[in-house]
Amino acid sequence: MATTAPNIDYVPLLSSTDESDASFDVAAFNEPTRERPSRSAGRNINWPTAVCILCTVLNISLFFLSLSDLLESGPFGAARAVGQLPRPNKYMGLETINWTDPGIVPPEPMLNFPTIMTQVSQSVPEMVFPEEPRHWFSWIGTVYPYDRRFLVDSQTNTIAQFRVRDFGMEKCQVVIDIPMSVDSGLSPNTMLRLGNNSVDVQVWELRAQSFLDLKSLSFNTRPARARLLTVLSVSEGGKSSSEYFSCMSDTVKTFEFSCLQESPACLLDFWQDRSQPYLGAYLLQHPTV
Repeated sequence: MATTAPNIDYVPLLSSTDESDASFDVAAFNEPTRERPSRSAGRNINWPTAVCILCTVLNISLFFLSLSDLLESGPFGAARAVGQLPRPNKYMGLETINWTDPGIVPPEPMLNFPTIMTQVSQSVPEMVFPEEPRHWFSWIGTVYPYDRRFLVDSQTNTIAQFRVRDFGMEKCQVVIDIPMSVDSGLSPNTMLRLGNNSVDVQVWELRAQSFLDLKSLSFNTRPARARLLTVLSVSEGGKSSSEYFSCMSDTVKTFEFSCLQESPACLLDFWQDRSQPYLGAYLLQHPTV
């Protein structure tokens, strides 16, 4: 029985002698075809990158700008800025009351001790005095008492700041009250040094509407003097007061105390005592309603 040969197609092999065929790359031939990105696609990819770079540069610039402002204003610059913001009215509606009604009794004068009291030196004008020199450490934390030092001599001035309190108490006096040291009942942590039987102390009103930064306050950096309010003749067992002046509620009043004459005999040094009998420099507020 005769068999039939299979039908086979033969393909000729590439010849190395053919220069055009010898350069044929089989791997490149088998690699899938890749599409080249269009120019519009490249532009779409670069836009987000440019926006990210721009935002990064802007953030870094704002960071260094805010850092420079912080360094210029000091670590407490933000706190000072907050202190200069206007304070809301705490006495809304009280101005509508008829204070001339015979049933309304005017309040008694009110003592207002300083919130800030510190010293500046004329001999060392760049010196900054320490804050709260009588603070101490305890198991519950640092304790800051109400003790404030008042010191005036030929080279040292005292600066005091008051917040005018309450409503309708807008007629004020600056008072220096020195009780007798004998049988006065003063607190044991107080002291009194008086150069002469009487010392003349100038009271200057300063141009400051907000509380000062004690970390940078010195004779050179203190606010400018606005006017000489009064000269108080201070003696032991006496109370020296200025004339009345207007003091708007909730404002800050700043005063500088200095010797009238630069002499070794001018000396007034004590620690304030808020308990009776009062020893200290304070603001006496009188009713205006």
